This record gives sequence, C-alpha cells and structure tokens, in this order.
Amino acid sequence: MPHFPFGRPLEARKPSATSARRLFILGAHPGALHVEWKPPSPFQRVAALAVETEPEFFWTGKDEAARIEAWTAAVGWKAEWGTVGPVGVINGSSGQWLDERLLKPLRSSRADAWMTDCLDLHRYTFGQQEVVTTKFEPFAKKFGLPWDGVPEDLRHLDEDEIAQLTYDKHQKRILGELRTAAPKLVVTLGNAALRVFARLAQIPEPELLKPNKDYGTEVTVTVGDQQLQWLPLVHPGQRSKEWLAAHTKWIRARTRPASPPA
Repeated sequence: MPHFPFGRPLEARKPSATSARRLFILGAHPGALHVEWKPPSPFQRVAALAVETEPEFFWTGKDEAARIEAWTAAVGWKAEWGTVGPVGVINGSSGQWLDERLLKPLRSSRADAWMTDCLDLHRYTFGQQEVVTTKFEPFAKKFGLPWDGVPEDLRHLDEDEIAQLTYDKHQKRILGELRTAAPKLVVTLGNAALRVFARLAQIPEPELLKPNKDYGTEVTVTVGDQQLQWLPLVHPGQRSKEWLAAHTKWIRARTRPASPPA
C-alpha cells in the first residue's frame, strides 16, 4: 500500500455521508494534513510536508495542533528525526472557504452536504513531489525509513488528466453516490469537477469557469433518472483578485434581502 513520508497509509477516501443529503459537493481529490518539519543537520527544513490525508473533507484546520500531536503518536515520532509543528493557513484554508464562502451563502451546513471528490486518493502536487524527492528521500535513506518514492499513479495531474481518469475509473462510483445522496443541488468546485459532471450529465462540455457576469449561474441537468440543479463554482484554492471579486459578487447576490412587494 502506498504511504506518506513517515509511514501513514495513503488510503482511498470515502464520501462524507451515507444517506440522502440536500447538497452534493464534488471536488477534485482529497487534501492533506501538512506539518512544518525541521530535521537535524545537514538536512533542510520543509515549510509544509504532506504527511496524512486530511482528517475530513475540506478540513478547517481549527484543531491543527491536536491533529499533529495525534499524527506524531501514530507514526511513533523519534527525537532523532527532528521536530514538527503547525503550518498555519495551509492547513484548513479550503475548509474555511467552504464554510464561509459556500455553505453560509447557500444557508446550509456540513450536515446538509454529501462531500466527495473526483479521485478518491490524495495526489502529490509538483511542490510536494520535489520536496519528498530532494529532502525527504535522502533523509529516509540515512535513517532507514521505508520509502519507494512518489508512486507514478499518485503524481500530480492537470485538469484534463483528472477529468479523463475520473470518467474512466470513477464514473460508476460517483453515479452511485449521486443516487444515494438524491440531492436537490450539485456544486462542482473547479474546472476538473465541472468537466466530470458535464460528462456524467451527458451534455456538451461547457466553457471553463470564468470570473465574469455568468459566474455562479445555476442550470438544470439530468443525470440518469435524476433531475438536478447544478452550480459550477471556482475551486477554493483559486485566490486571484479577479476570482475573489467574482465570487464575492455571487455571495452578495445570494445573500441580498428580497425586495418587498410593490
């Protein structure tokens, strides 16, 4: 079984619910718990090392210190490996975005949502691939830690690759989750999830998300025998000024008080 640096297993993530939910949220792939790692000399500090699948979908990071403490106990941390600590905003930023900038405007909570991903395994980013190859791998070799490198099938994928792999390998799973969840609204986060859901609905692939006047528009689609409202939104990791403005405009439109009758 593939594993993270220091040994935690890299396992498939199950959806957040097992019964019907009003809201279905589709992301790209699971995130990770990160730690700041300060190894002994001559090895270099790592500002953020992914060491375990994040504890829940779109984790908020509010219990970061406790989670890191539990992780060190789980891996049997040794003083000779150096020290680890919190990384701050990297842990939980997407979860905080989800709570404040998606669920709150939709007047929903996590209890209302079925959360899942296109791919059910964490994928290494380009940055993490470089970190584990140049910094962790030499350390693991010296200290006798098991490490076979980043598995080829867990390396970074672009949007096209995520969409294709999901449709090829995970279509049945996601369709089954949609049937069980029986949601009224499906929210896709980012272009990869948008492209996957369009294929599931067997409609022509729409234009990729743009921070323009059409952003945040709901459409009605049919998936199998389910008629669903679909809301394509930006991925929480996209934080450019243009996207911040577009998403803030959508929030204001959702939360604007209804005009009184004439």
